[in-house]
Amino acid sequence: VTVQQSPRIGFHPQAPELGWINGLGSKGSLMAPELTRILVTHIEHGTTLDTRYDISRLPAFQALKSGTPVERWNLTDVAHEFVKSVVHAGEIVVDATAGNGHDTLFLSRLVGTGGNVYAFDIQACALQRMSERLSQSGITNVMSIHASHALLEDSLPRTAHGQVAAVMFNLGYLPGSDKSQITQAASSLVALKSALKMLRPGGIISLMTYVGHPGGPEEDSALSDLVRELPSTQYNLNLAYSSPPNVKSPRLYLIRRRL
Repeated sequence: VTVQQSPRIGFHPQAPELGWINGLGSKGSLMAPELTRILVTHIEHGTTLDTRYDISRLPAFQALKSGTPVERWNLTDVAHEFVKSVVHAGEIVVDATAGNGHDTLFLSRLVGTGGNVYAFDIQACALQRMSERLSQSGITNVMSIHASHALLEDSLPRTAHGQVAAVMFNLGYLPGSDKSQITQAASSLVALKSALKMLRPGGIISLMTYVGHPGGPEEDSALSDLVRELPSTQYNLNLAYSSPPNVKSPRLYLIRRRL
């Protein structure tokens, strides 16, 4: 997996005596003095590193710490690790494309019994499969919504607006079902715009697109254009591709609202 990151500071997971400030780039170089101050203060006084820049909160750090190379991870693992680093027990989360329920189950366990999961799918058979999977695990904190993800904003209660910790999208078609029924660029754009409005400060959107089937490249292109136009003052963007990347590789966009 190839991932692009924002500036990070911290210590090497396998050689903790080695510290670094990295990922600055041309714009980020202006942050070097402040990042240096944060790191030096941490070393001298044991203060907590700012979570926006702490390298230890990234999936790549955990992979290195465990000895598992990041390139051996699949994109679902990457998405789950990023979401896990953001979401807390008791929060509100959304699975915008429930499908067979894998992400729904993951989110449900993440927020626990005190949290709420809203799971969308336009196909009744998908929601049935999801419900069976959740039932087998004794999950009771998921609200199933038989509707397009384009109705995300209207379907969530007003109290959830601006309070959602994570929204996960896994676009394309339902595995093991009719491959001609796919998510569409127009409705996915509406859904993504709604998801951006739903996020709490620090919240995250995981957006997986597939370009290996008819309609996939058009959907990815439309969503990519929107994602890349997001103001960097309000959102952090991470991109991940299957390794080695090729023209049919899935793409994972990780969008984090700034605190």
